[in-house]
Amino acid sequence: ANGNCFSFGKNENGQLGLGFCQNQNKPQKINFSKEKNEKIEIEEIFVGGLHTFAIEKKKRENDDKEENPRIYTCGMNYDGQLG
Repeated sequence: ANGNCFSFGKNENGQLGLGFCQNQNKPQKINFSKEKNEKIEIEEIFVGGLHTFAIEKKKRENDDKEENPRIYTCGMNYDGQLG
């Protein structure tokens, strides 16, 4: 595995995490980073019918300290379920 994440299917609420709301018949690569050269490793993904959560893998700065992972959310947020 190379660490890339792909999604496809219904996307009326942006739940595929692609940055737009068009349905996709073929797998599309998800870009979690806003920085071009930043590599983000995803540890877990949780999906529902209308939203998705992805949790970044913990990073170690050095032997004494770990950074907290970032959480990425997308999809319908009518009731604040995305945080």
